[in-house]
Amino acid sequence: MCKKFTPDELNKMDHEAKNDVIYQMQDRLDRLEQNYENLVEQVRLANQQRFGRHTEKLDDIAGQLSFFNEAEANYDEKAKEPTVEEVIDSSRKMPRKPKKKGQREEDLKDFSQEVIPHDIPEQELNEAFGEGN
Repeated sequence: MCKKFTPDELNKMDHEAKNDVIYQMQDRLDRLEQNYENLVEQVRLANQQRFGRHTEKLDDIAGQLSFFNEAEANYDEKAKEPTVEEVIDSSRKMPRKPKKKGQREEDLKDFSQEVIPHDIPEQELNEAFGEGN
């Protein structure tokens, strides 16, 4: 910490002493600014190390599929990039098939069905729906 001068002390100082105090304050300010810049850089580097891209890299484990870099794994540099017109034309060529009627019944036909009857006395049924006699 540097010495703090009172207004009386500053008023009693000669011109050269005041200049010395100012020069000392400027040097101290320069050192503080340099320290501040160093700290900001350290925080930036620490954040980059902690949250940076390298933490998101996944090494492939033998025999395990990776869902995160599928596009990179399937990318072929030698393959020709299609033009916009080719992409639009190919999307127009394949119309969507209409949904088949009865598909649900066909898919569920192999499942066994079991009917479970639930008998409720009429009086209890009427009480449940608020239709009292």
